[in-house]
Amino acid sequence: MPEGIQINGKVLVELRKLRRMGQDDLSNACGSEGWPVPRALISDYERGKKSPTPQNLDAMCRGLALTRSEVRALVHTPTLDAATSNGTTDEGDDAQRRTATKILGLGAVSAALSRLKGLIRLIESEDRPVDSAVIADHEGVSAILANAYCTTRPDGLAPSVFAHAASVGTLLEHPVQAADLRRLERMAVGVFAEAGMLAFFVGDVSTARHYFADALLVAEEADDDTLRARALGVTSILHSPVPRGGVGGDAERSIRLLTQAVSYGQHADPHTQAWIHRWLALELAVTKDERGFWTHMALADALPCEGDEKGFFSASSMFNATTPEMITANLGSGLVALGRVDEAFHVLGGPCAPNAKWQSIVAVNTAVAYVLIDEPEQACSELLTASAYGMDRQRIRGVRARFPEIWTPLVCVQDVDEQLFNR
Repeated sequence: MPEGIQINGKVLVELRKLRRMGQDDLSNACGSEGWPVPRALISDYERGKKSPTPQNLDAMCRGLALTRSEVRALVHTPTLDAATSNGTTDEGDDAQRRTATKILGLGAVSAALSRLKGLIRLIESEDRPVDSAVIADHEGVSAILANAYCTTRPDGLAPSVFAHAASVGTLLEHPVQAADLRRLERMAVGVFAEAGMLAFFVGDVSTARHYFADALLVAEEADDDTLRARALGVTSILHSPVPRGGVGGDAERSIRLLTQAVSYGQHADPHTQAWIHRWLALELAVTKDERGFWTHMALADALPCEGDEKGFFSASSMFNATTPEMITANLGSGLVALGRVDEAFHVLGGPCAPNAKWQSIVAVNTAVAYVLIDEPEQACSELLTASAYGMDRQRIRGVRARFPEIWTPLVCVQDVDEQLFNR
């Protein structure tokens, strides 16, 4: 069964009452839309006892005839009033201009972003239909931000990615030509996925969940299995032990999501299939399923990594799992998780891309290997060279949590603790 999407039950109650509907009325309306949702489940959703599946959420949204802004209120904000203000057009224009300012203010990439005149044209126009040129400009922003992912700290990149996600959300509110809608939906899933990943990396799990929910909702509205596979694939990180240094998380839940993603992605482009298989392989390694690990690594290896997608899901993005650097990182991490330390050292000791991000990933994985063979000095040395970019910060803390208690008095461990505290 698909994983539930977290919503705000109080907002669901408000939306239902605004339409003068009881729970039975909403249940019947969902049935009329072709997907019955029992009244008891609606009650559980409103009280926060359960979270709806994508299908049930979609049925309720259709049954209530929600606008896109109301859908975002349902999955984003603590009160309906905070997200559905009946402000004037001027207020809306000001908000969009502030969004543009945030997007264009990202230091190293601001010059490139400023060339995307279509973004400004959209923001300064009123009720302009979204055409292919506007979408292309936003795709350009998406590509620039995705490529900055490898070299920019998440806390520095996140505000611009969040602002871009808000701008794409605005596009989804505008009239869109049928021929351009699928292109916009594909971009939107990537933008929301990237925003969710960055929110997760900076420690804001609640915001990450909301962005992933946005990605899932767009995929469901598009009725596109490739987009469903991508959205489920990135959502799995919420439960993965891997970015936590192997400590905590829920590997089985992550595996369920990725298994669903593999199923949805059977007819997706090879690049999408490859990165889902690699992520699933890594989760299986955490559960000591060596056969599953090698099976999915082999399935990924058999697929070409080329692709013409733009943005977060492109073959050139830091996110993807099909570059030689990511293959090395995944293979090494998987071998460490399986306890095959000598092989892991061999893989992780090979050539590495000359940038701090990739070197940091390799250093953290190598540190785990040294923990497994009881080598505190080497483990600490690797952690001290890690950059603590986003996910690596969580991994470093997770690896530190795996240190044996007997290591605590060591000077090298105290150095790691001091550096972690200062970060």
